[in-house]
Amino acid sequence: LKSLVALSRGLQQVRWLNGFDPQLVHAHWATYPSTVAWALARITGRRFSFTCHAHDIFLDHQLLSRKVEEAALAVTISRYNIDWLSQHVSAQALPKLAVIHCGVDVQRTACQLDGRNGQHIVAVGRLDPIKGFDVLIDALHLLSERGIDYRCTVIGEGPLRTELEAKSRARSISDRIDWVGALPQEAVQAALRDAAIFALPCQVAADGNRDGIPVALMEAMASGCAVVTTAVSGIPELVEDGVDGLLVAERDATALANALQQLIEDAELRRRLAIAARARVETDFDAQTEARKLRTLMSSTANGRKRLLVVIDEMEVGGSQRQTVQLLTHIDRNRWQPELVYFRERSFLIDELERAGVRVHHIPKRGRIDPGFFLALARVLRRGRYDIVHAFSLTAEIWTLLALRMQRQRPPFVGSIRGLYLNQTMWFWRIKRFILSRSAAVISNSAAGADVAARLGCHDRDNIDVIGNGVQIPAPISTRERIILREQTGVPDDRVFALFVGRLVDQKNVFCLLDAIAALPAEQRPWLALVGDGPLRARLSAHVDKIGIGTQTVFLGERTDSTSLMQIADFLVLPSHEEGMSNVLLEAMAAGCPVIASAVGGNPELVSHEHTGLLFPSDDRTALARCITRLTGDAALRKSLSCQARVRAESQHSNSALALATQKVYERCIDADDARARSARRSPASPTSESDHA
Repeated sequence: LKSLVALSRGLQQVRWLNGFDPQLVHAHWATYPSTVAWALARITGRRFSFTCHAHDIFLDHQLLSRKVEEAALAVTISRYNIDWLSQHVSAQALPKLAVIHCGVDVQRTACQLDGRNGQHIVAVGRLDPIKGFDVLIDALHLLSERGIDYRCTVIGEGPLRTELEAKSRARSISDRIDWVGALPQEAVQAALRDAAIFALPCQVAADGNRDGIPVALMEAMASGCAVVTTAVSGIPELVEDGVDGLLVAERDATALANALQQLIEDAELRRRLAIAARARVETDFDAQTEARKLRTLMSSTANGRKRLLVVIDEMEVGGSQRQTVQLLTHIDRNRWQPELVYFRERSFLIDELERAGVRVHHIPKRGRIDPGFFLALARVLRRGRYDIVHAFSLTAEIWTLLALRMQRQRPPFVGSIRGLYLNQTMWFWRIKRFILSRSAAVISNSAAGADVAARLGCHDRDNIDVIGNGVQIPAPISTRERIILREQTGVPDDRVFALFVGRLVDQKNVFCLLDAIAALPAEQRPWLALVGDGPLRARLSAHVDKIGIGTQTVFLGERTDSTSLMQIADFLVLPSHEEGMSNVLLEAMAAGCPVIASAVGGNPELVSHEHTGLLFPSDDRTALARCITRLTGDAALRKSLSCQARVRAESQHSNSALALATQKVYERCIDADDARARSARRSPASPTSESDHA
């Protein structure tokens, strides 16, 4: 009910909030205040954050894990709370958690060590189960039985007051306890200046509720009291047993009585603990210092990491999939919080992303039209509050774009050109035109792909950003390692090793490669390994036997060590009908493997003929056979092409260059979107219209 009332009142402040134009909406407490902040942030398109303390974590779990996932920052008051929250939120949300202590104003809290009553015990807190006042009464009863003289003042009100007073009477110690109720802060400070000992035996209640780090403890330590308390929740982060206070086990009246008796009887111990306690509060629990920390943290959050979502259809091992992984794992994590959505075909690439701390959403798509899938995608987009969304395939683009149209606040959408699409239908191009015309930016991985899209009227060529694929540069291997790997792969000692890596599909034109090798004299043929899988595998295997190269050809299937195979191969062949920016070519060049490629699409952008590799006309088996003959018989040429290719990959196609160039496009889109939003907020009377992009 409180949440509903608070939410209703909060929604009345939307106009004021827009006029104030904050960068961040922050709430204290993870209950209804954070619910209101969350709602206001979603409505107004701002980031939100909150601070959680104790009961709002341990007792009132009002969508707590969801709030942490959605928030830009989740602050709490102890390391103990962080550890507890870590068990209830995803690993990807952990970087959002931060500790900012509650504290006291040390400059306004005088520390008095002399003139205190060594037999005066004070306890301050709400009279409810988590404070452990029932245990304090039992401990005081034990002191009385031991003949220890003391006086106890209990400051606070609460539901247990009647019960606690009755218990003190039953223990025959009511004449030693003053139940003074709630007092103004000045009166509390006066009591803390008089008493030598502060007791607060906190405990975990039956319903799981517990304290965070009680501010009353901090106030007592700052004022010069020697404190005794329990090792519950975050209290040991404030009090180190025997150093700046005494810690006892919760609900242990005997241990509490022993600690109180020790402090009553040992003035030197009280003084030593009190001096250390004041220093502890000054160092780690000063309210002014903690407030500055919070302000710095909130400021960096408001101007800090942007939330990026990349969407792709399938994550089987392929070029676009590898580039997705390279982008998400190399983007600046101090500035970006990357996530991935994929629909089908999990592979080891997902494992790589998850190990790198990238949050991955799998939304299964069953059939061409799947309402459940669409609603799930829209829900992820809505809850994610992403700053920018980038789709990497046509299916991902169209469904993401449509799902974004359901949102009131839409982030900029970035479309992609990942190839030449030469064999696609006019329907494909109509859909692509629809997508790119509604994109804040379009990124092509090759100039050839951008040219085709512009020629077919999908987008203005000047507004397409060309960002070549990136590649990981592997460390060179030794001659001995190369020999061992070739033996393990089954490469004959006296044969040149040719390699193909890619999907076994029509686009890759593997039949051209097989026929070119078969056309060579047997003594000039290389030993050929085909790495990859796909729908043509059975037909290709049958063709190998038919043309008589079965003893010189092996199908290795899908492999995770393709880079190692490139490092031991004598050359790689890519005879594709079409390519955008081939990852396989880039990886081979980075590995120092000479390449032969068809002169299609983006291949000539990577391979400079006779310099970083050899090119041949598409589907020209005779020309391909000549290239194979040259590299098979000329080790010096292979070495020259290998060195130049690696230099080209290192200098122009590093993963850091890919990430940096892509980040610049994202930032440009976000800046333009922010400028439009600011303009709209400053002109509330102007008619509203939909954004030009999703």
